[in-house]
Amino acid sequence: MFINDLYPRATAAGGGLQTEADWRVVPTVVRQGASIGSNATILAGVVIGAGALVGAGAVVTRDVAAHAIVAGNPARPLRDARRPEHLRPTAMPPAQEVRP
Repeated sequence: MFINDLYPRATAAGGGLQTEADWRVVPTVVRQGASIGSNATILAGVVIGAGALVGAGAVVTRDVAAHAIVAGNPARPLRDARRPEHLRPTAMPPAQEVRP
């Protein structure tokens, strides 16, 4: 979920409903190769760096560095996505038969 309003309110200061003049859209940037897990919440004005990975359910309140893996509420850096032990294998190992 992307939040595009820093101060979401249904009513203006005078008590009436807000109009387009009462708020402004704040852009969020997701750089090339970044991945966002399901149910993550990205607040307005945040930049998610190239190749970064945002964990499922994370709440991103600050910019995410390129190639960072972040998770949690608020999202915190866990490690660098370029480290070899965190990359997927190029091929799945062959399935082994299991016999009772």
